[in-house]
Amino acid sequence: MGNRRNATEQKGIAAVYEIMANKFEWIFREQPKEDFGIDAHIEVVDNENPTNNLIALQIKTGPSHYFTNNSNHLSYRTSMSHYNYWLSSNIPVIFVAHLPKTKETYWEYVTEKNFRKPGKTWILDIPKRRVLDSQAKQALIRIVNKHKTRRFAISKGKTRPDSIEDALVNIDLIPEATDCIANMDGIIKRFSQKQNQVRSKFDEFLKAEMSSVDPKVKAYIDSWGHHIKIASKRLETETEIFSELYSLGFSSYAHILEETTNINPAHDIKQHKSTVVEIEKSLSMFLESISSIKIVMASVPRHHKLLSEASNAMVDVLEMMEVEFENAKQTAHNFM
Repeated sequence: MGNRRNATEQKGIAAVYEIMANKFEWIFREQPKEDFGIDAHIEVVDNENPTNNLIALQIKTGPSHYFTNNSNHLSYRTSMSHYNYWLSSNIPVIFVAHLPKTKETYWEYVTEKNFRKPGKTWILDIPKRRVLDSQAKQALIRIVNKHKTRRFAISKGKTRPDSIEDALVNIDLIPEATDCIANMDGIIKRFSQKQNQVRSKFDEFLKAEMSSVDPKVKAYIDSWGHHIKIASKRLETETEIFSELYSLGFSSYAHILEETTNINPAHDIKQHKSTVVEIEKSLSMFLESISSIKIVMASVPRHHKLLSEASNAMVDVLEMMEVEFENAKQTAHNFM
């Protein structure tokens, strides 16, 4: 394992380190790449004295991370796993956007109200008025002080372990997340089979010169749209469950790796490493299945209202799943 950040990522880490060291005069601690969703911690320093008041940083470097980059803001699309993890943190989390070519560095406070969800994925807008420089220092101090009085809560429970004992139990959630992948793969396979049956049936209708207004054809179209709608809901639900299990499972794994020397030698770390290897393989194959079903959806006719609405909903879910599982795959890779 170890630090596997690429050259671009290291530029962002180095830029933020320089800002913290020279403009803030705070302590900057880079986190191992295996830390789930956090790149560094900074510690507030008051009159040259460390205060033990920490802020977690997620640093994303380069324009490729942002699907919007205009004069006002950058927009970052995140997975549900990271969304849940950040909002459950017991210290404040700051998202930092660094653009190496222009040497611009912006930030945003990771709170529920700063996210938006226009479709199926969470989006964080990073305003360009929030420049990470010496003038941001007091704003970050206020965030630390505010966070002392409250803890973030998410509706579906905590997503990081409180102790090594919790971690040793919760790491078993990783194979449970693998079960979600198997469930979704089954949904997609059954859906593909159904789509093939539908296409064959519509070929029969065309040969018989039956139009879409024919009661039999209309009933079949309605049934097809309903089937797409149900399949998309099932996939979305399984993805939500996956994200909860995955975020807590991998944050527990990170905690175990940090505390390896304090764990009973009888505890089998190798077993967990093999689980991580297997889930990365499962995610790679599942992402191929998602790509295949997107191709299938592109061929679905959109002239019927119910069919069009159901198909658009399915495409939204599939795009959300791609974001979720690409992030999950990268996380698993980082831990190997």
